[in-house]
Amino acid sequence: MNIKFFRIAVFILIPLSLLSCKERVDSDSIKEVSSDTTYENEIPDSLKPLIGIDHINIAVKDLNSTIRLFVRLGFTVKPGRLHDNSIRNALIEFKDGKELELITADEPMDDLAKEYIDLISKGDGSAFTAFYVNSIGKTGNLLSPYYEIIKSKSGNQNTIVFPEESDIRTFWFVEKEKLNPEQQTHTDHNNTAGSLNGVILSKDFEDIGIEFLNNLGIDTVQTSDGDYINSFLLNDGYIHFSDKVTGSNGRPITGVIIKVSDYDKCYKVLKQEAIPFSEKNGNNLRRLIISEDFTGSIDIVLEE
Repeated sequence: MNIKFFRIAVFILIPLSLLSCKERVDSDSIKEVSSDTTYENEIPDSLKPLIGIDHINIAVKDLNSTIRLFVRLGFTVKPGRLHDNSIRNALIEFKDGKELELITADEPMDDLAKEYIDLISKGDGSAFTAFYVNSIGKTGNLLSPYYEIIKSKSGNQNTIVFPEESDIRTFWFVEKEKLNPEQQTHTDHNNTAGSLNGVILSKDFEDIGIEFLNNLGIDTVQTSDGDYINSFLLNDGYIHFSDKVTGSNGRPITGVIIKVSDYDKCYKVLKQEAIPFSEKNGNNLRRLIISEDFTGSIDIVLEE
């Protein structure tokens, strides 16, 4: 589908649990975001929010099996919990305050659990990417001329999500002045992973994704890496578009980039666990790439 270039100012009546199970949405606080301003040329810096990666949700059918896999990959996995709506989760925390969230649902007890079950029925894979922004107001003002948006609260934090039928449903925003690495408790990983440095999107999501990022005032940047057809620099990380098309699960997010502090140790961990991977060196970077074919969900790029 093409992006709908119109503004709908409505109250959304369906209950939302948001896209991560770390916090719950107060659906009574849903508000509309109102703006008629569009920008034909460059958006003034004063109107742009700071945007960075907060966490990425990976929806899986067998949570326990996925946890064991990520432990084999050298990650420390923080146990999650069973939620009232049947959703269960586990977290992989990084020293920069970002997270991967492994998540599943057993019964369609609410809209969010049903959505996860529907996603998982098409195969494991990344479900959502949450971005932190320092201003939900600025974010809403830039997006509302082009997309139907839902502005609400998750705990005590302001958020923006998109309707389930939206082409950009995979993205959502949470308002934070900064990430809080001191709150992370499980950040010592055997593979020396330290930060979640990038999200990789599929080639067939490129037009939709680039238009979305441009509407936020995020411009493409040149990188020394020939693996990506387009790259966008956030406040602390990248969004890359690869030449890989969306797989059978239909998710636009095909991979993540994780920085490791000791490449050689990471290499040994994967070898010891007999993990199949490819190695790519060049442009002063060394990478270990674990394919979606092995993980069953996403490509994992471990980067020096």
